[in-house]
Amino acid sequence: MLSHLALMIFCLCLVNQVSSQQVSSQTPKLGIDYWLNGYKQVTAGEKYELAQKVFKKTISVADNPADEVYALYIFADLRLTQVFALPDGAIILPLKAIDLCLQDRQAAETRLAFLLGHEIKHLIRRDYWILDQITQFLANAKQQGLEPDLARLMESVKWDFQNKLRKLAETEADKSGILYASLAGYDAGAIFDFIPEYYRAAGIDVHGDVTNNSVNDRIRALQERLGDAIEHLHLFDFGVQLYAIGQYDAAIECLAKFVTQYPSREVFNNLGLCHYQKALSLYAKWKPEDIETNPNFAFKLSAQIDPLSRLRGIPSRGTGDNYEKQVEEVLNRCIEHLEKAKDLDPDYEVSYNNLGCAHLLKGDVDFAKGYLKKAVALNQSYQEAYNNLGVCYAAEGLAEAAKNSFLQASRIAPNYADPIFNLGQLYRVAGRDQEAREQFRRYLELDKWSKPANRARGYLGMPLSPTKLPVSNEAIAGRFPRDLRRLDGNARRAFRSSEAEMWIDLNESQSVRCFYYQSQSDLRIAIIAAGEKYRGQTQNQIKIGDPAQLVEQRYLYPRHIVPATRGEFWVFEALGLVFEMREGKVHGWFLFDLM
Repeated sequence: MLSHLALMIFCLCLVNQVSSQQVSSQTPKLGIDYWLNGYKQVTAGEKYELAQKVFKKTISVADNPADEVYALYIFADLRLTQVFALPDGAIILPLKAIDLCLQDRQAAETRLAFLLGHEIKHLIRRDYWILDQITQFLANAKQQGLEPDLARLMESVKWDFQNKLRKLAETEADKSGILYASLAGYDAGAIFDFIPEYYRAAGIDVHGDVTNNSVNDRIRALQERLGDAIEHLHLFDFGVQLYAIGQYDAAIECLAKFVTQYPSREVFNNLGLCHYQKALSLYAKWKPEDIETNPNFAFKLSAQIDPLSRLRGIPSRGTGDNYEKQVEEVLNRCIEHLEKAKDLDPDYEVSYNNLGCAHLLKGDVDFAKGYLKKAVALNQSYQEAYNNLGVCYAAEGLAEAAKNSFLQASRIAPNYADPIFNLGQLYRVAGRDQEAREQFRRYLELDKWSKPANRARGYLGMPLSPTKLPVSNEAIAGRFPRDLRRLDGNARRAFRSSEAEMWIDLNESQSVRCFYYQSQSDLRIAIIAAGEKYRGQTQNQIKIGDPAQLVEQRYLYPRHIVPATRGEFWVFEALGLVFEMREGKVHGWFLFDLM
């Protein structure tokens, strides 16, 4: 005789024979018309607008099929517990559920996003009407003369199967609900307190019953889902650090592994930026004669890595004859990732800024301007986007419009160096030598050591940046990157992809993280990172929270700066040392070694 588990699997495989449309036609309650005709729909008001706004934001990050349209319907006369999804794509939300969410005004949108994300997952999985399909299937099976013993057994376990299936569906919907809420930009931590509050308000036993999981079971499932993402979060952080030191392929491996657990706007933005930088390098190899005249190189563009979730050279693949094709392929991947970041959050201005940079490199200046104008429409204080828009105008030969954009960027952030450099370059190309020299002198007051600073010095006829002998014995918590060597097999976390293996070791008490990367081509990269709670200091007595000016005084060796959405990275490549700066202070630093 079949076991209960085998029978459940058997039923689950067979219920798909009955379409949801058939069930919907036989069960009026599974169609939205039933609810519209029998209950009082809410179609306006502050609570309605709030719920629809959260629904729109949550649905934008869900993994629902592109050809299916979902809609939210709110009713004033339904019980609190009557939050559910219908086969026709409708989600039913009682006004009482919105009121419960609003009892905590600060967390109200997060709570709504979780409730709606939960139901969206039911729609994607086609969960609830499967229970009606089981009943329909059993009735059809009896009519068709199913073997009597098997029919009796199926009938005896039907209710047990339905309840187990319901609980399983609820668990999976919870996991997706918290993921969707988090991806939409809401604070997932606020959901844990909401679940017991919802049970109490709805009169549901917190210990669960035949058809409901307990509060502890649901919270445990949510923690498990977030734990899977947090387990991979270090890959995101190291991906950003690899980007900062120019190791774009390794960064892509880390970020691609992370995106399988947490497909957020930030990770798609950063994947796009890695491909953008690869395309820049390939373009420079393809057309080295364009470096002085192509606006992507002659001016300073501000593409931004996003360090919150909350890279040396690019290996050549083939001969110079293939660079044109490689640039096209890599740029297309860049734009694909940035478009995903934009689609996940249409108000994420960073994605529009970076799409503008990518399309400018591709030669689509009109597209580039369109994205950059959208970025400044979303954030009128977005100095990087104004700077990049100025580069677009310069590429079109519109010197006056370019100047105005650069000046606007400088008005927003007077100490932002890029538009000052670009004004100097604009004046130099126009033959306005005195004005160009004035801008380059201003630029050198803000940036004395980078490669663009050396370009400015060259234009001014000044000697190159002063240097200081490198300190070769930098360590963090007594450890050197060159000594990691796969962390000697003691790594707490190991990750593998088709191209590389990665190991991570954490010392949370000291706020230190170690990372070791080994590719199939035997490229090895070691990183030791000091987090924001690290109490030690560098060899030149720099510690967390020290001002940027102190770093400049004690590390004069030439550096280059990598812009980020929050601050920037100061990369001292010859020292294998990178400082992360936020708000003019040291937020953290890391050491790296390429082996």
